[in-house]
Amino acid sequence: MRLNQMQYFVTVCKYQNYTRAAEELFVSQPAISQAMKELESECGVPLLKRKGNNIYITPEGELLRAEASSMLEHMDRLTHLIKDLHLQRNFVRIGMSTICGNVIFPYLRRYFHLQHPETEVISQEHNTVTLFQLLDTDEVDIILTTPITSEEELKKDYHYIKTNTPSLVYCVAKGHPYAEKKSVNCQEIAAAPIAVLTDNSYPTLELKRNLSEAGLKPNIIHYTKQMYTVERFIVSGASAGFLPEELVRNNPQLVALDYPWYRSDLYTMLLWKKDRAIYPSVEIFINTARQYLKNYQSD
Repeated sequence: MRLNQMQYFVTVCKYQNYTRAAEELFVSQPAISQAMKELESECGVPLLKRKGNNIYITPEGELLRAEASSMLEHMDRLTHLIKDLHLQRNFVRIGMSTICGNVIFPYLRRYFHLQHPETEVISQEHNTVTLFQLLDTDEVDIILTTPITSEEELKKDYHYIKTNTPSLVYCVAKGHPYAEKKSVNCQEIAAAPIAVLTDNSYPTLELKRNLSEAGLKPNIIHYTKQMYTVERFIVSGASAGFLPEELVRNNPQLVALDYPWYRSDLYTMLLWKKDRAIYPSVEIFINTARQYLKNYQSD
């Protein structure tokens, strides 16, 4: 999926007309049509439908349009910031995984803003694999995530600050068939419908790996990028799921259960590339985060 595809798609949605979109973008109409075919092929669903001379956006297309518009606005904002500030830029770009984005980052962001209100923090949320790709291609300055790679491997290419990770618990709603249990085994986890974070997120990778080792497959009924969506699925009784322990403690509608691969020794890392120039604003954020995460670790 390319940035120009997103630009073409959003513009076609804006006018619901290939010719007007092509005129605004200064490209040929066949180029627009081909880009839309490739995008639909990659998404695996129709995004636009023709009826006579008119073009209509499908429900799936509306979802993509909203996300693509947000992404393009974000990119435009970044482009202007980079042009305006260049080397003296007064912002920091941060990528984070969903769990960190829900549990750690909001408080870290506030802690930083109170001390450095003049520095803008531009943040985005992705799975761990994508975060490392963004960091390696210099699209973000820092990432906050639970790495899949070993610490020894990470040391080769990255500097990092290490802190504890909120433990993940398997949970169900009160009234769920498992709600009266103290723990669940792999067979029970595989049997129950479950809502999970996207494929390359740590909890989903661990779920699939551990069930696969037991000769089982999870009954995944929904993938999402949002922890809140997982929580809503669980609360509704539609599925089970994995959530950070502190979120479950604060929600009386949820019941936490022990499970076979539960770990309390996971760690979160704030990582940045070695052998790359560090902007002053990034260095300030790293030093401030070091203070905050030291306190967070001792809590």
